[in-house]
Amino acid sequence: MGCCFSNSSDERFDVQNPIINERTPLMVDSSAVPSRPVFSNDFAPNESLTSPKENDEKGAVNKILHEVSRNVIDIANMESGGIEQIKYSEREKVYSSKVAVLAIKPTSSARNDILSIDSVSVVNVLSEKTTNDRKMITDNIKQVASAFSSMGIKSTKPLVVQFDSVP
Repeated sequence: MGCCFSNSSDERFDVQNPIINERTPLMVDSSAVPSRPVFSNDFAPNESLTSPKENDEKGAVNKILHEVSRNVIDIANMESGGIEQIKYSEREKVYSSKVAVLAIKPTSSARNDILSIDSVSVVNVLSEKTTNDRKMITDNIKQVASAFSSMGIKSTKPLVVQFDSVP
């Protein structure tokens, strides 16, 4: 991640061939680079007594704090109950009116032709089952029951093995 504070006079840090690792300084030494003054209303009234390096650091910290405070969402002020009951009932009325309008629309005969639905097939589907249908269902149930009854478990190895035993 890197160091927040580092001394560039460290023997391990070579300016000619910098090795980028966790000991690499993140900020340039401010004494080597001329710094420009940072103008901000957030500084204390005695800013003339502080060094330019401290002003730069304060400006950077203030900028970071401003960005963070702008992007923070205060979840304590959010409603925990979601939408209120009044809004919920209003939405329910709107949706029910939309559904009622859709239900009133007559179905076109072209749609029935496309789906090949006729009233006779609907009656056949909803009518009582015939004796042949019932016989087929009971025969299938009997076959499934006999298949389940013929199933068994063959024990080949013990289910619980002691730790000191070798298989």
